[in-house]
Amino acid sequence: GAGDPEARVLESEFWEELAAVMSQLTERERRVVTYRLRNDDGTKSFRDDLSQELNLSRERVRQIESQAIQKLRQIAALRRSREYLS
Repeated sequence: GAGDPEARVLESEFWEELAAVMSQLTERERRVVTYRLRNDDGTKSFRDDLSQELNLSRERVRQIESQAIQKLRQIAALRRSREYLS
């Protein structure tokens, strides 16, 4: 349950790993990814809101999001490779 020490450790490790990976992104990429994670409820496009907030086109926000996701995948793959080799 919520008080399970192992679950708390795993959750803590998850957030530490996420912070380490996110630190590899540019500020703008972090902002787009974070905004998406917090606001993508499936009803209204978060890109519309974020494009207005950042004064960018919706397409540019989509491009930044795509770049960030690609970087995150590469970083995650590299980290998994390092774990496998160690």
